[in-house]
Amino acid sequence: MSLFGYFIVARSARPIGDLPCVQRACRHSLEGGEPAALGRDKADGDWQYVYIYRGQGLYADDVANETGAPALVIDVIESAVGIVHGATPDRDSWWGCLNPAEAVRVYDMPPDMVASSAETVQMATEWAAATGRAAHADLAVTAVERYVGGFGESVNDFVAALGFQFERHEVGDG
Repeated sequence: MSLFGYFIVARSARPIGDLPCVQRACRHSLEGGEPAALGRDKADGDWQYVYIYRGQGLYADDVANETGAPALVIDVIESAVGIVHGATPDRDSWWGCLNPAEAVRVYDMPPDMVASSAETVQMATEWAAATGRAAHADLAVTAVERYVGGFGESVNDFVAALGFQFERHEVGDG
């Protein structure tokens, strides 16, 4: 089974799944079929980690604007690639890529438009520092450079490398 969808990391007093931008993303499916499925929240203090299976049109800057706090959204494509979008309410957003070599090779993404592993890790660790987290760049590099996996394994590893202590997020948790 291929994994499609969004992993969201954000700080909010209310459930992330209740945000208008998340609700909009859940109403749309890439296949044009049923609405997306919202996975179970995981928590690390006020931080939440949510998975949306098959959603469409979710951006970290929308989540950050609605929560008033930093947000990270990872859009997973066919279990192979993750497009990483980080934002803070008072700062420009940034884009990165999990498994950038595969993004270029299989999905014909132009190499100059795909952030390298080093660029993704640098932007992600700076984002994590802005949230007060102590990121582990060496672990983040390992997560960025490998296949995302049918159950989002490298996404979980990437989020952990950024200093978050969530339970492992398995697709189908709910």
